[in-house]
Amino acid sequence: IRTLIQATPPTRQTAMFSATWPREVRKLAADYLSHPVHIQIGSHEATANKDITQRVMVVSGQRDKQERVRELLASGSPEDRVIIFTNAKRMCD
Repeated sequence: IRTLIQATPPTRQTAMFSATWPREVRKLAADYLSHPVHIQIGSHEATANKDITQRVMVVSGQRDKQERVRELLASGSPEDRVIIFTNAKRMCD
């Protein structure tokens, strides 16, 4: 990240976004941004939203993973909202 930022012309406007605000990200912002503005959505607490259910499934292999995702989606109701994170865009097919 530092290499990319250093290659950016200093006159260019830069915006940084982070879902979390760990010490390393704060340091990057302090090192490379002029007059940064920090916008916080939600609380500063590290607690999850109580209306969200998080499930972690350990699977073996791509076929098992796809089958478990299908089962999970089929078991929900039409009103449910689901976010599935993948390693790469190609895994979203």
